[in-house]
Amino acid sequence: MKKETSCINVISILDYFKRHNVDYSGIIGDLDPEIDRLEDPESFLRDPNNWISCTVVSKLHERATSVLHDEKAAYKMGRFVAENVSLGYAQKIVVKAFWSYKKALKHCQKINDQWNRSKKVELYELKQNEATIRLHWDPDMGTTKRICLYNQGVYTSLPSIWGGNPLILKERCCYFDGAPYCEYHLKWPFENRLHEILSRFFTSKSVLTDTIKEMEKDKKIIEEKTEKLSNMNRELQNEIAQRKNIEESLKASEEKYRTILESIEDGYFEVDIAGNLTFFNDSLCEILGYSRDELEGMNNRQYTDDEYARTVYQTFNKVYTTQKPEKGFGLTIIAKNNTIKPVEASVSLKSNAEGKPIGFRGVVRDISETQRLEAQLHQAQKMEAIGTLAGGIAHDFNNLLMAIQSRTSIILMNRDLSHPDREHLQGIAAHVESATDLTRQLLGFARGGKYEVKPTDLNELIKRESRMFGRTKKEITIRGKYKDDLWPVEVDRGQIQQVLLNLYVNAWQAMPEGGNLYLETENVTLDDNYVKPFSVEPGKYVKISISDTGIGMDKTIQEKIFDPFFTTKEPGRGTGLGLASAYGIIRNHGGVINVYSEKGEGTTFNVYLPATEKEVVKEKKSAGDTLRGIETILFVDDEEMITEVAEDLLELLGYEVLIAGSGKEAIKIYEESKERVDMVILDMIMPDMSGGEAYDRMKEINPKVKVLLSSGYSTDGRVNEILDRGCNGFIQKPFKMKELSQKLREILDEK
Repeated sequence: MKKETSCINVISILDYFKRHNVDYSGIIGDLDPEIDRLEDPESFLRDPNNWISCTVVSKLHERATSVLHDEKAAYKMGRFVAENVSLGYAQKIVVKAFWSYKKALKHCQKINDQWNRSKKVELYELKQNEATIRLHWDPDMGTTKRICLYNQGVYTSLPSIWGGNPLILKERCCYFDGAPYCEYHLKWPFENRLHEILSRFFTSKSVLTDTIKEMEKDKKIIEEKTEKLSNMNRELQNEIAQRKNIEESLKASEEKYRTILESIEDGYFEVDIAGNLTFFNDSLCEILGYSRDELEGMNNRQYTDDEYARTVYQTFNKVYTTQKPEKGFGLTIIAKNNTIKPVEASVSLKSNAEGKPIGFRGVVRDISETQRLEAQLHQAQKMEAIGTLAGGIAHDFNNLLMAIQSRTSIILMNRDLSHPDREHLQGIAAHVESATDLTRQLLGFARGGKYEVKPTDLNELIKRESRMFGRTKKEITIRGKYKDDLWPVEVDRGQIQQVLLNLYVNAWQAMPEGGNLYLETENVTLDDNYVKPFSVEPGKYVKISISDTGIGMDKTIQEKIFDPFFTTKEPGRGTGLGLASAYGIIRNHGGVINVYSEKGEGTTFNVYLPATEKEVVKEKKSAGDTLRGIETILFVDDEEMITEVAEDLLELLGYEVLIAGSGKEAIKIYEESKERVDMVILDMIMPDMSGGEAYDRMKEINPKVKVLLSSGYSTDGRVNEILDRGCNGFIQKPFKMKELSQKLREILDEK
């Protein structure tokens, strides 16, 4: 609202109504939005120090004329204000200072400026007792004819302010009738010049006296208003300080809230009642694969299929109805790249300050990795259970094979080359050898133990095995990439050879038309996050990658690839134990084996074996003949069929044999015959007293005792533990006569 005229012009209207006992409440409404918003508009309009627009005054004059039914109401109000209304402090000083007719007219513009700024007042002519003034109105201000009438009334009664008589005023032309200005002719009674001069002094003193009185009266009002303003200022400052503290606390709380939301891995979201996203954190963007701009306003139906969209709707509807949160319900969402992700969600109702529901808020957790780890755990537990069963079966089967093989070897040694049964006996031996390979696969899968662990250079082992395999599979091109300075690993070389052969054969069978077999080694360091699902230790590992360009496999086959007896081959072309055996052997070495494949894109097996700081031990070349001896050997085994055949076999090799059917019996015989016994062949797994315990007892009796450990099945690396305690060697059942004879001479001939 423009500040164009003093509220003293409004006071005259209101007081005029009041003097004539007329209700004016209906005329002060809807004057201006700025005034209408005030708590008490009338108090504002009654303060002569306040200024308003001419439009507001014009509205009041029109309404007053209408209510009073008097076309001269504006003129009468002008005279009324000059004769009766209390002026403002500054207005009083100015008007009373210009105490006479002529002096007042000479300063008519200054006097006018105390009331309004809507016109310029020109003193056109001034005589002894008459004058002519012209009012030049501002065309941009909302003045009307009634304001002109009001001014005529004011100028007529202006002298009454300092105690003079009213003027005689005649309007000669009017701006509101089309003239360029309003011209007033003013006339007053003739005054004696001497009286005028003498009165000037006393009148000035009167003005000063009145001013002092007015100042004293206003002083109290000013002090009261000042105190009131001070109190209001203090209250305002306190309110500002409180609001500032609240804003700072709110800002800190929001920052803390946002920091927490952005630091959590779970996706946080807020949606409106319709399910459109209104707020979310960066984790939700990562889970869904969308940017913030893309996700803003997105509806939940856009990242769920129809089935789960119904689940979301039903869950949200339940939360809305019960107003209780729903926790941990499962969903499947569709990310931007069309990846299907399983998630776990929790949601609660979001309400406004009045408690009215306005949407939902919740968290979403990507459980893809959790489900993968659970699947791996279930797989490991299943393999462990099957492995335990397979190991027990293989142990008993090995003993049977041992008896068959040994008796076959004894008969063969007693038949000359032309004997008609020799061909059949050799056939039996070959079948036993095949059965032995089968039990070896079972034992490998069953994690039947590492038998002879030695620091090994995997580059050499892989190169040797791949050369041998390549000679028989000419349609396969083998390409090697071997890391220089490859870290050594502690492994049972025979078992790792078995793993490599199984993986080579698997690759060959996946490339019926031929192809490339890629072998690669490298040094790697695995952290906690990588090894956690496999229950192995983090640290340095040697990685072997075996890749083919074959037919590949889908996800379903990959999930079962290490299961025992699982095969995709035709009946009779595979046992389904090769990869299961490889899995068991690598796991028993504290390593990891996994597979990556896509249909039609080939397959890669990655094997990780723990590195060691120990130096590589070179392999010894064994002699090719069956070796004999004359020493005394104590043979210890709890299986009677094994002791019977072993006694005959050892005697056939020239040795004197003592038999013990248990660990306790072996200790007793050894205590009695330690001077006579040159060597002990000791079974590892026996009831009552194990082979390890029996070995320790014999070591106490004779620290230099020579012991060859024998077993068809071992768990948790116990063979290696006994070898580390000083045991001289190990032979795996079922052993061949030639292999046994060479092992015996190797230990007996040690100095």
